[in-house]
Amino acid sequence: MLDIFSSEDDVFDLAEVTGKVDKIADNQFKPWHKPRKQFIREEQWLNPLKRIATSSKYNTISTINYFGLPGGDLLDVTYISQKLLEHKKLKNKLFQVHGFINSELEFKKAQSGLSQLLDYDNVSEKSKVERFEFEELSTENSEAWKRIRSVGHYHFINLDFCDCALNERTLPSIYRLLDYQAKRIHGVPWLLCITTRLNKSGITSSILEKFDTILQEMKSNQDIVKVIESAFSDSLLAVERLSDLDETHKTLLNELLQVCLILWLVNEAISKGCTIELKSSFKYSVNLHEREHDMHSFVFSIEKEDVVAPDILGLITKNNDDALTEDKIRKLKVEALEKLGLSLDVDTHLEGNQNLLNRFADNMMDLLGKCGYDVTDYKQVMSDNYGYVF
Repeated sequence: MLDIFSSEDDVFDLAEVTGKVDKIADNQFKPWHKPRKQFIREEQWLNPLKRIATSSKYNTISTINYFGLPGGDLLDVTYISQKLLEHKKLKNKLFQVHGFINSELEFKKAQSGLSQLLDYDNVSEKSKVERFEFEELSTENSEAWKRIRSVGHYHFINLDFCDCALNERTLPSIYRLLDYQAKRIHGVPWLLCITTRLNKSGITSSILEKFDTILQEMKSNQDIVKVIESAFSDSLLAVERLSDLDETHKTLLNELLQVCLILWLVNEAISKGCTIELKSSFKYSVNLHEREHDMHSFVFSIEKEDVVAPDILGLITKNNDDALTEDKIRKLKVEALEKLGLSLDVDTHLEGNQNLLNRFADNMMDLLGKCGYDVTDYKQVMSDNYGYVF
């Protein structure tokens, strides 16, 4: 059996593909400047943020707190702050940005971008980008946690990883952040966005072994089995252990990891008394010439009801409408996996609609221009280097 944990010399630099770089950009367009990334910013990230922020539950919220892992050019937060400022109902809400960047060079570049970002009327003067590794959140009471607590809580968390998040430091950091949020934000929904690669290159064996428990839950739950049978490959149910899968089963492993990751997040949110909804699931390929659908982008809406617990005298009775009943829990799991089974193939979607592709390419050029790039030859570079046909 081939070793699924070994790494190979890739033709493509994962750091470049996903936007986490260690060199300051010199106006050269990178893979994360592709039109598809702008499609994700607009369709998958911004739209659900606008929906929750314009809901009645946000009427008394004057500042929208954002946490993310930006690249040095701060494209994501520049775009979101600009669009919130242009929105008729949201232009008067402040947008507070908090970011962690691990690379020293990217951090220095981001400081310059932050000065420009703070010129936006709706960007809070408390916004900051700090030099921390996200995985420092796996350690309780680290300095990174002190910075998180200084903000309080977040309404939008955007975790965009360059490779697989399924390792012994990243996954616990995600869990601790979820736990932190569940304890502090009640009565309003908040968004958790996770972008990660799901294939053999970044997964540690111990995490695979732990995910085997989720695999067994999946196979023992008839509601989940029905979704798997209708939305995924039937062979998922025949797998005994994730670690049994080798290179010849990479598509199967990819599907199993998606299911297990989603079930893990749903289970953990439910265990903390939260409802959780997978709002959207996108997939695309690192290497467009050898498509694996190995990159995945998920957006969850999470909410913990602000309820008063019954008192010992019985003056306050329990409201069963707010309870996470077995039926509600079953529905949350089933609906999440159904949505996962309908993941949008972003590359195929854009290739099949020339007008849409050009629209997001133009929007990407506009954003890059605001961040200091010369976009004169943008479409030519995208055509020559990445195979786009405009």
